[in-house]
Amino acid sequence: MTQSHPFLQKRPCQSILLVALVGAILGACVALFVQHWKSQQTQNALWQTDIPFLKMMNYHHDQAITLAELVLPKAQGQVAQLAHQIAAQQRTETGMFRALLLSWNAPVIPQKIQMDWMIPHATLDDLAFISRCNASGLGMEGLATMAQINELAQSPPDAANTQFLHLMAAHHSAALPMLDYARRNASTPVVRNMAASMWAAQRDELVWIHALLRQRHH
Repeated sequence: MTQSHPFLQKRPCQSILLVALVGAILGACVALFVQHWKSQQTQNALWQTDIPFLKMMNYHHDQAITLAELVLPKAQGQVAQLAHQIAAQQRTETGMFRALLLSWNAPVIPQKIQMDWMIPHATLDDLAFISRCNASGLGMEGLATMAQINELAQSPPDAANTQFLHLMAAHHSAALPMLDYARRNASTPVVRNMAASMWAAQRDELVWIHALLRQRHH
């Protein structure tokens, strides 16, 4: 009886091991490709809505905080309460914006103030808002001009209180379309929920602002 060479006896086992190794390598490559693709898809989704929304709202909130801080030393009654509430709430929210942006390796400060990020899923109302923003000269509807900010800083208390209410009415009114768009279209639950919460809060504050203005005009 002829015995096979020891090397030949081991070849089937080695072939099986080689096939298994190649299969494992291919499987790992496919898994890495899928993981990279999913990561890329996630990044693309973040940069479509979540990141530009957070950057624009961070900029928008910064001005609201500035307006509130300017009026607070001379604010009276419910205007003082409103200014305190806006400053405190929006400081907290800007901290959340910046934390999320940094966690996604995104810049906190936008290079350009513009609303074109809202175009992909824009409704007719959204498109009208984007058009008004482009026509505003500031890139965003509802922002106070430097002249208005200086006037608020220099005005006596009673006039400053009224000016603050008018500026915040415009400011909050312009925030609502951005917040509504983000609560509908952001890719992450945290941004959608944050936008929905801010939309409700600013809508309620807007009702309060208009009530205070009606009192002042009577």
